[in-house]
Amino acid sequence: MLLSRQSPNANLSIRRQFWSTRHDDLNRALSEAEKIVGYPTSFLNLRYLLSDEISNIAMYMKRFAMSKHPMLRTARGFVSDDNQTMQTRGLLVLLISKASGQCMKNELNMDQELVADIHSSQRQLADITETIHTASLVHTGIVDLASISSSSKCYQEDMEFGNKMAVLSGDFLLANACTGLAELKDTEVVQMISEVIGHLMEGEFLKITFNADNLNLEFWNELSFKCKASLMANSCKAALKIVGHSVELQETAFEFGKNIGFAHQLKKDLQALHDEKSTTILHTAPVIISSKQPHVKTLIMQILAEKNTEKLDDLLQELAFTASQGETSSTMKDLSLGYGKKALQSLQLFPDSDAKQALVNIANSCTLQV
Repeated sequence: MLLSRQSPNANLSIRRQFWSTRHDDLNRALSEAEKIVGYPTSFLNLRYLLSDEISNIAMYMKRFAMSKHPMLRTARGFVSDDNQTMQTRGLLVLLISKASGQCMKNELNMDQELVADIHSSQRQLADITETIHTASLVHTGIVDLASISSSSKCYQEDMEFGNKMAVLSGDFLLANACTGLAELKDTEVVQMISEVIGHLMEGEFLKITFNADNLNLEFWNELSFKCKASLMANSCKAALKIVGHSVELQETAFEFGKNIGFAHQLKKDLQALHDEKSTTILHTAPVIISSKQPHVKTLIMQILAEKNTEKLDDLLQELAFTASQGETSSTMKDLSLGYGKKALQSLQLFPDSDAKQALVNIANSCTLQV
């Protein structure tokens, strides 16, 4: 029996208002943290985005400026001035670098200027981290041409051209990130970040190879780690490795980044459930948690098989409503609080400082209080 449209919309509207409030808390925590590192995160990876090659690509993008290719939305985000575009990953690298204190390798050039107690190599790593994330966003904006229902030849040509630009732009950014990694002259750091790039690619393949039978929290953990948490975890660890901190402190930084990544993904999943009308919600934690219910599992199978766009939208709306009911909210809260608690525990080895408190604030604002 189909659920009434009024109930789902009213329920999701309330939850959307709640999520917006919690998202404002995170933005506030990030804005305060940015002041501590003494380096606007809007400048991160700017040298890569303003290169001649990217400028040439931007000229070609004018060709499909009026199209609806996802890459345009990503590109607008690069120049948007709102808080939601703040470079969270690079900011975490800078904060963890500052919070860990100065424990430099003897062979590092100590005459090199430290800005806000952060070494230049750590700042470069923050740049690299954001560049890799940007490249990933560009690549994931590639459209499946086979799924386009529009019969307009012009529209299909725009999508195909946009795909070419997305591939070339993303590849260029990754190439620049790899060049920056080589300049750090630390093979272990290169290995860590190279592994992240591999994880990002593997995560995208996981999204297209899943089925209704393997939707479980183990799948979500693997997907979320490869698509998000791995970059945060390994970048935080690499930031400490590059200046010679102890292995123990490096591992705690890894755990902090990993658990913040998981907590942030839960928050993002909740937003996707409210805002998106696409099959991407099938990968979200609320849907996976509720998939134990026979009705939800049947809905998922129907969505995977449905070709009619209008019917698909109805099924997705019903799934979004169903996944937000019952014990899903409490399970989401427990998971989020668990990740937040682990992230805070990871910070216990760090000395008290403004940077550490900023990391605590970010961890608290990433958790769901529903």
